[in-house]
Amino acid sequence: KKPGGMGGRLNLVETYISNVRSSAERTMSQHLLATTQANATDINPIPVLIPTDGVGTVGNINRTTYTFWKTKFYDTITASTGLLDKMRTLLNDVSRGGGNKGARPGLIVTTQTVFEAYMDLAEQAHVINTDASSGQKRIADLGFPVANYQGIPITWDENCPSGRMYFLNKDGLHFRVLGKGWKLHPFQSTYSNGVAARVAVLEMFCQVTVSESRILGQLSTIT
Repeated sequence: KKPGGMGGRLNLVETYISNVRSSAERTMSQHLLATTQANATDINPIPVLIPTDGVGTVGNINRTTYTFWKTKFYDTITASTGLLDKMRTLLNDVSRGGGNKGARPGLIVTTQTVFEAYMDLAEQAHVINTDASSGQKRIADLGFPVANYQGIPITWDENCPSGRMYFLNKDGLHFRVLGKGWKLHPFQSTYSNGVAARVAVLEMFCQVTVSESRILGQLSTIT
């Protein structure tokens, strides 16, 4: 049944836009966190720009030869005993000047497994203290709605490579929109296996670049 009236048509357009946005976000995440650049037209993946060994060639600069261009890294980490120590050390390594005045990462991205391991450590250090005089009921309300590390937001992505944690800094890692940015091709009708749909191809013109490798880092092989 087709939606009738102007309201129905507007709802249909909103649905198309929502589907395009969701598909673009999903595809972008897959490309951003891929371990290799599958095609020359793909964006530079973060795991390639911030490798597990800190080397490789980025921007035609060989980081084995020019070591100042290396990213920071630590590997082989046991989450329950060594994760917090390595996070602290890596954060200091990729920060300049120290404290809030230096260039510090603005986001930490990891896997769901590592994120939950971090939350386990945070919950062990958390004390629940309900003030009986407040008149509030004593209830169990465990866990945290959000997670930070030294004020830096931590999030997880299902496309992040297993056992890794990336420290990202907008002063060194950039998402650049090229030219007109994107092009939406006309919608076309398709019918397959009893399902009718309207589909369109969305082309995005963008790239991920690095201006300073030394303030980017990762932890890998976290178990």
